[in-house]
Amino acid sequence: MGAMGELIRYFREHPWQRRLFTSSVALTLGALLGLMLYPRVQTHLLLRDLVSHDANVQSAAFRRAVLEAHRSPDALRRLEGAMDGADDATFTAIVRVLRRLGRFHTPDRNPLHIDRIRALELAGGDRSTAPPAAESRRLLLATIILSGRDNEYIRAALRTAAADPAPRVRAQAAVLAARLRDADTLRTLLGDAEGAVAGSAATAAGFADLTALRDPIVNLLTFDGNDPVPAISGAAAALARLDPEGSAPAIATALRNAPDPQLRERLLHVASRVPHDPVPATVLDLIRSTPNGQFPSAGTLLGAERLALQDAAPAVRTVLGAAVAQDPNLLEAQVLTALRAADALRLPARDDAKAICHAYWSPRFPLMLESAARVLGRQIEREQSDDSREEALTTLRLAATYAAQPDPNAPPVHTPVPSAAAAVGLWLLDPQTEYLRPDPNSPGVMKLDAESSAFYVQSVASQDSTLAGDYAAWHIGRSGRAEAFGLGLMLLPEMSAPPERRVWNNNARSAGAMLLALSARTEEQKATAIERIRSRLEGGILGGETDPYVRGAYQCALLILGERQYRDDVHGLLLTGGFPQRRAGTALAAAGDAALLDWALADLNGSLGDVVYTCVNVGLGEVLAAVAPQLPRVEPAAGEDTRLWQARMLQDYYWIHRGSVAMKR
Repeated sequence: MGAMGELIRYFREHPWQRRLFTSSVALTLGALLGLMLYPRVQTHLLLRDLVSHDANVQSAAFRRAVLEAHRSPDALRRLEGAMDGADDATFTAIVRVLRRLGRFHTPDRNPLHIDRIRALELAGGDRSTAPPAAESRRLLLATIILSGRDNEYIRAALRTAAADPAPRVRAQAAVLAARLRDADTLRTLLGDAEGAVAGSAATAAGFADLTALRDPIVNLLTFDGNDPVPAISGAAAALARLDPEGSAPAIATALRNAPDPQLRERLLHVASRVPHDPVPATVLDLIRSTPNGQFPSAGTLLGAERLALQDAAPAVRTVLGAAVAQDPNLLEAQVLTALRAADALRLPARDDAKAICHAYWSPRFPLMLESAARVLGRQIEREQSDDSREEALTTLRLAATYAAQPDPNAPPVHTPVPSAAAAVGLWLLDPQTEYLRPDPNSPGVMKLDAESSAFYVQSVASQDSTLAGDYAAWHIGRSGRAEAFGLGLMLLPEMSAPPERRVWNNNARSAGAMLLALSARTEEQKATAIERIRSRLEGGILGGETDPYVRGAYQCALLILGERQYRDDVHGLLLTGGFPQRRAGTALAAAGDAALLDWALADLNGSLGDVVYTCVNVGLGEVLAAVAPQLPRVEPAAGEDTRLWQARMLQDYYWIHRGSVAMKR
């Protein structure tokens, strides 16, 4: 025991033992530290190779990074953790790896990372002005605009875009500058030699209410660079918003001196919104100075309507007379605006509208005939000639039930919207909720009442084109007439209704559901409508509605009535090509859901022509005008160039104010 104790004391007290222990601990700690640092060192080396000047090294590093990050969550976390402190080249390389893994655009991704890579790609991409490269940069810039964010990377992207060699990119940079309220960048773009860029900067500044830029915008009214039409018209549109009264003389001068017909029409659409001297007198002078043998343009007639130019009455009457005589030199837009102007100026136009319906009724003139039917309905009580009120009513009835079949082997030809306008006109004259009446010859039997206004609404709602029923439901539902709700109940009867009161047509029932939703005003009516529609949707012992289009209509109607659980269903219907877009769009609009605006105005795969089609042909323009009146409008009576220009302004306004556009029912 003594010898053993001495041995232990020797190992405990001898200096070399302490050195051995210390060395062992150091080696152990070093090994542990090396194991801990090894992955970080590997990541550092990997990042170094990802930005190597040797393409082979870089390619091998990319493959290794993808493989390691795919296999190891820790490796993925280390890559992502290196992003914030990385230089631009390394950051871009990491994003490339993450995109290959499908791990960059994830819900938890830091928005600054997204904005940074977009700014880098915008600055580092192909700078060619050739359409493919320029369009690619424009689309990337559009994505940046629609993000709605503001940070150092967004501002860097704006600086890059504002100096882009392609005019189309610089023009879109003006929209981003307006969203960011960057007056200095807009001022620079206002001085661009390209008219499209300067014009875009002007309208964007107007939409952003940047009154400090008024003077350089006024200077654009005498623009003499490349393509002056967009610059001058854009400046006028901006001034009409920023300072309509103070800028009226300058706008009138630009209108009077406009040498180009396209420019003149654009300026007329601006001038029609500026009721300040000397604009009305200038528009009237243009009407009076129409060359012999020609007719006032649609733009001047629109000005007569909106500016209430009573002295333009002779010109309006001349156009209507030529339309009745079927003058081949007239355009549909001229007749359409003349009808509207006559009605606005309270000129007797019943007989003209009736004659135009008889002369032109066909699918070729939908906008003109819709206007004619509406004017005829509103003026039917005015005795204007030997033609009787009954003859005018007969014309409306024929229009509301129009169906021609020139080829026996082809389906009938309809005029959905004009016929719906005629049916609405008839109903507003005599609102009824019933289209059946007792048969005097058969007690207890109900027969069709072909004189009831409800019959004509039911007739157009039953057309193959759902536009007719949706048009009627919208205009009757928003008419404020108490009978509108009863008409909806008639078109969508209870499931237990007797056979003679059942509505067998799917489109008519769908229109009835929409009418119920749009016309319900009181809480009691809303509850009744929800119960009626839901009973149809869910059904009883035989099950619910099986037709997908009718089910969709019921979901749209319930969303309008506040049943938010159908929001995703309706949004899906809007994105479905086969479902009626006006119906789904109306439901989202009436529910105050901005998904409609994104679909119509923020689709990067769409075009300005698509915006025009949605507003005019689909008919959602009048819906947007009612629920979001602050939005610029696409005028159905305008020419193609003016419509596309208006579509551009509508889209730009929405992109600048996306997220703050209030929608009301």
